[in-house]
Amino acid sequence: MRTASRLDATTSTADHDDALSQLEIDHRRVDALFARASLLPHGPSRRARVDEILQELTAHADLEEAVVYPRIAQALPAAPWLVETSTEDHDEMRVLMAALAGAEDEQSLLIGLRALQLVVQAHVAVEEGEIFPAFRQMATPDTLRTLDDEAAAHRAGGSR
Repeated sequence: MRTASRLDATTSTADHDDALSQLEIDHRRVDALFARASLLPHGPSRRARVDEILQELTAHADLEEAVVYPRIAQALPAAPWLVETSTEDHDEMRVLMAALAGAEDEQSLLIGLRALQLVVQAHVAVEEGEIFPAFRQMATPDTLRTLDDEAAAHRAGGSR
């Protein structure tokens, strides 16, 4: 696992209308959900927040894998490992998410929540610190517009 740096909740490198900025907003929202879930008392409200995190991460990973990563792979053909590593991160997250979804006691829930949070933070740090900036620099304006359109259509299609 890579080390993670905590990113500021207002960090964004572009306007809020493009697809990558929307993903960064998703990252902030999930980070806030992790914080809230950790602070809630034991019980149904914490479980509901954990379930919300799982839904958000599932939709987010689906969008990245179906739309974003293929565009990044096209724009950065010399660095296929970036997409491969990100997809592997998603696989690791899915394993942790399945364990968290099945957690029945409070200790397992909290341990699973923290483990997932660390993996997500490391993944976000790499995406926002390396992958997204490289893509923004190398992608053509047409590629960026296509990504924006495809991501918007994916979100509108109920995948979000």
